[in-house]
Amino acid sequence: MNDKLKTALFKQDACPNPYVCPLTEHSPAAILFFSTGRVAPTGLKAGLGADSCIIREEPRREAQFYRKAVPHIANDVRRRKTKTPARLPGQSFKQPGNPYPDGRFSADGRTMNWSEHDIVASIHAVPPTEVAPQCPDTLYTYMIGCP
Repeated sequence: MNDKLKTALFKQDACPNPYVCPLTEHSPAAILFFSTGRVAPTGLKAGLGADSCIIREEPRREAQFYRKAVPHIANDVRRRKTKTPARLPGQSFKQPGNPYPDGRFSADGRTMNWSEHDIVASIHAVPPTEVAPQCPDTLYTYMIGCP
């Protein structure tokens, strides 16, 4: 019997916070590079073996929290779906930076099998509305940002 809780970490593609890497990446050094030096995703993915995913931005207001949290850069945050941070106005100092835009690895949140996880932690994102009621044994947590 495995007593270890199965954990998932997710963000949406319109999110100013880390990580943009293949879902299969578990190397601490690679995750740290992909997460612009922020350590939370590294610890969850490498230390706890958490699965990770990036979901596409939902049209619902609560899924676009970044528009209220960082209104001065909201348009640039949205552009990160298709552009790397270093290619955004005023961000050229982020060279060499991550070679992938945030949308590179994103998927529709409705296609994810959330029920296979005991804990689902999000960074600045919410799962599609219909997901949580379908997974009553899954604990959903929300991080407003990542240190």
